[in-house]
Amino acid sequence: MSRSPGEAPPPTPVARVCLGVTGHRERNAAFARNRPAVEAALAEVFHLVDAAVAEARAEPGGLTVGAPRLHSLIAEGVDQMAATQALARGWQLTAILPFGPALNRAVNAHPTSPAGARALLDGRAPRDRALRTRAEAIGTLEATARVFALGEQDAELEPLFLAALAQPRGDAADDFAMRASARVALAGQMMIEHADLIVAVWDGATTAAVGDTGRTVAASMEQSSHVVWIVPANP
Repeated sequence: MSRSPGEAPPPTPVARVCLGVTGHRERNAAFARNRPAVEAALAEVFHLVDAAVAEARAEPGGLTVGAPRLHSLIAEGVDQMAATQALARGWQLTAILPFGPALNRAVNAHPTSPAGARALLDGRAPRDRALRTRAEAIGTLEATARVFALGEQDAELEPLFLAALAQPRGDAADDFAMRASARVALAGQMMIEHADLIVAVWDGATTAAVGDTGRTVAASMEQSSHVVWIVPANP
């Protein structure tokens, strides 16, 4: 299609490398024991990505290369560690949330009572300082990210979540755990589909639930994604 005289040419396409990250939470013993070494290993991977981007930008006549983009579920542990590093490097961050933002903060801040969860769902600061700190960490990353939230089932999941907290050994807890795992798996699948490279911090053994790190790694490899595997016991 020809342009009219004086019409500006279309903008140059921007090439961008996109990464996904999956990994253990703070409760994983190997990750908790070797946290600084895992952080250093992530930094090394990200440094190599930055170096490759710089090399591509230096090629004459090539495409415009934008800052890398990290896709993350921004859960506590490896997800937040990687997201913080990515932002410090000037990368873009996309937060793919398994729930809507309010329910996601409530679930992933790990309240131990319905009252704490209710406060977070209502947008209030919970009395528990540790709970408030965990929720604020998620909110801070959300505020700097492009957020894609899978909140279409929140109306059903929210009362189930509160019931699970009220009776941790009841049927509601089992039902919520199953449905929440399915939401996490869906968010993980979206991350895989949008990433050129998956960075996984995984102990090689834990595959406890649908949507966890081990299952995400397996799904990535089944779909021929490129995976960088960091073993937390020996990063």
